[in-house]
Amino acid sequence: MTIQIFIKYALAIVVAIIYFVYTIRFSKELKKNILFSKKLRVFHLLMIWLMPFLWIFVIKDFTKSAPGSYEIDEKKENEPFSNPHSIGE
Repeated sequence: MTIQIFIKYALAIVVAIIYFVYTIRFSKELKKNILFSKKLRVFHLLMIWLMPFLWIFVIKDFTKSAPGSYEIDEKKENEPFSNPHSIGE
């Protein structure tokens, strides 16, 4: 066996292990999720096995909550929503 064939097989095995570990870990997380109905959960489980990394990223992006004002780093000074000095101008 040449070194190139060994590297190809080793790389394929590493990618397969990462694929199975990541997909199994997320499928366990998805089974516990109460956000989706049973039919939709089955659909998502099927899709994460067919398109693993892409579908997992899509589900994670759509289900994460919007950041609160305390989580945003770049804020201007604490200004009120309305400027009381501009009323009646």
